[in-house]
Amino acid sequence: MNAHERARDLQILERLRAAARGRSPARRPDVAATEYDWARPHRFTPGQRARLEEFARRAARDIAKAVSSLTRTEVALAASPPAECYPAAARADDARGYRVPLRDAAANPVGVLRLAAGPALRWVGQLLGGEGAAGAEPRDLSPLENALLLDLAAAMTRALSAASTGAGGPAIQHAEQVLPPDEPMPGPPDQDLWTLALRPQGDQDAGEITFVLRSELLGPIARAGEGATRAPTPAETREAVLHHLKQASVTVTACLGRVEVPVRDVVALESGDVLVLDTRHEEAVAITVEGQTVLRGSPVLCEGRYAVQVEDTRRHPRAKV
Repeated sequence: MNAHERARDLQILERLRAAARGRSPARRPDVAATEYDWARPHRFTPGQRARLEEFARRAARDIAKAVSSLTRTEVALAASPPAECYPAAARADDARGYRVPLRDAAANPVGVLRLAAGPALRWVGQLLGGEGAAGAEPRDLSPLENALLLDLAAAMTRALSAASTGAGGPAIQHAEQVLPPDEPMPGPPDQDLWTLALRPQGDQDAGEITFVLRSELLGPIARAGEGATRAPTPAETREAVLHHLKQASVTVTACLGRVEVPVRDVVALESGDVLVLDTRHEEAVAITVEGQTVLRGSPVLCEGRYAVQVEDTRRHPRAKV
């Protein structure tokens, strides 16, 4: 290509670009996009999160009734929207309250119950017969106060467990232990966690009561109503595989016969020459699939086309169909 041809092609290309710009639609305004939050897990779908929020509201009412019955005072708890997080985020407020380990029915660790110092000390004081003065920061508890705190944890955990089992989830129980502030939550750092935060109504500065559980425990509750998933039986699996195999397309070949000839004879063939096959005219025609003879028949004519009428229905030696 010489310089003149190159310049001509560049001019043509520029005209095409200009024409394309003239026909292109107006630029759409920028659309706001939501940045993916890598700092938290995304185990649950929006529909599943909605079911967990409804479960959290029911659990909050049941837990409030349990605390009210134990302290003989009116307690109302408001549930914040449940959140998914990793252990590092869940431990952010550990030093501001008291923590009680949670177990499943087999005594395996499944999370913690974190009681902020404000409501915990007030309720313990009420159990002791006083007004229950709240404290903003946790303090060392006497053996009696420690036992009463565990009574509170037991009542709240029983209420949560009843709500969980009623919604199709697992049973949850507390451990008779108050964890020190610096003890980490058991489990790997990338473990999915689900938090249910409850705030006493009427006292915005009281702090929260937070259940921190492994997200996998909430799976049955989140998937409730989506339909049970049952593993197919071996017979059902075989039937499904055969059904799909029967829908597959294969190439069926009707072979009249074969003959071997030297290459010199092949290159010398001309129009009108005849090749004599190795089968006689009265012999059956082989019908093959993937190189395997599966049927035999005789050649016929059907609506002006060559065809094969099946005579021998031997079974396929490999597929057994």
